[in-house]
Amino acid sequence: MPFVFILAGKKIETKPGVVSKITVALKLLDRMKNTDKILIGGAVAYTFMIAKQYLEKVKAGPDEVRKISNGDIKKIIGDSYIVAEQIHDQIMLAGRMILKAKDRGISVLIPKDHLILKNGLLKKGELKESKDIPKGWMGVDIGPQTIREFEAAIEGAGFVVMSGPVGMFDKNVPGAARGSKAIVKALENATKKGVVTVSAGGESTLLVNTLGIEISHASIGGGSTLEFIEKGNLPGIEVLEV
Repeated sequence: MPFVFILAGKKIETKPGVVSKITVALKLLDRMKNTDKILIGGAVAYTFMIAKQYLEKVKAGPDEVRKISNGDIKKIIGDSYIVAEQIHDQIMLAGRMILKAKDRGISVLIPKDHLILKNGLLKKGELKESKDIPKGWMGVDIGPQTIREFEAAIEGAGFVVMSGPVGMFDKNVPGAARGSKAIVKALENATKKGVVTVSAGGESTLLVNTLGIEISHASIGGGSTLEFIEKGNLPGIEVLEV
């Protein structure tokens, strides 16, 4: 049965010594089959949107991404969240992952639509669904078309790992967690059908627990869970097995 890796959450770490979701995904691609899928959500998706557009429109390799300006970034993702000091390294890695997945025939699903918020403030009529993220708006969740695509991928899986929520879930921004709720509900439905489902990390597990969702395993150790998936074992587990 297909393996689905949900690469999501607020950010991609590129700092030395920190387990990065994207480097784990890059290594996972070596072992994935062409029936497996990687779903990109959360603020991580905005990095992939920039990389995808840069690769397709500028026709440049991922290592040339440092040429992209802040103005060009805003044209693609508006005022959506990024880690400014790491963004070029993150786009470069995202570009490498897109190209590697394409070479291996593995689907990487990047959001086709979004739930967006104007100027970071929630007022009547300022939270809407859109295929684009204009300047002055920020993406806060995946849109309905993307939700359906992600749900279908999860429904057809045999093993799913979620490494972060696919959108914002904040009581101060009511209504901005439609995608996040839909995806964890899809995980629960899949679990009931025998699919192995894992949430990796504090935010993922907080979302699962807050909504009272039942999945196969919920771990607050995001980095260690991803490292275990990447390497197949960990020193602490090896000791327990002796």
